[in-house]
Amino acid sequence: MSNGQITVPPEIEDRLKAWGRYFHGASIWHYILGVTGVIASTLAAAQITDWVTTTAGIVSAAAMAIIGFVRPETRYTKFVRAWRILDIAVMRFKSGLLDLKGLIDQLERAEDSIGEAEQPTKQK
Repeated sequence: MSNGQITVPPEIEDRLKAWGRYFHGASIWHYILGVTGVIASTLAAAQITDWVTTTAGIVSAAAMAIIGFVRPETRYTKFVRAWRILDIAVMRFKSGLLDLKGLIDQLERAEDSIGEAEQPTKQK
């Protein structure tokens, strides 16, 4: 404690910041690729010139393939879920409503949520 404030362990603070960067970055890339793909496919369908149609078709296919294979929305979801769990726990810890053990337990819960999101979905 310093100046009356509770200090979050740097390892936990770093993890919180990293997860925030991961989910923001994945979200931004998802929208950039999605909008690019839609605009490019519209240009390709407009058949302005052969060069524009071909180039736009390639750009659209590439953008949609990246979304399909990389799946940035899945990355966004798993990291935003973990970030939310840890962010609330850090707020509670800083306000004195949660002790260090509880904070570490919530970190583990957040880590588990990432692992669960990475597991293939079970078919019923």
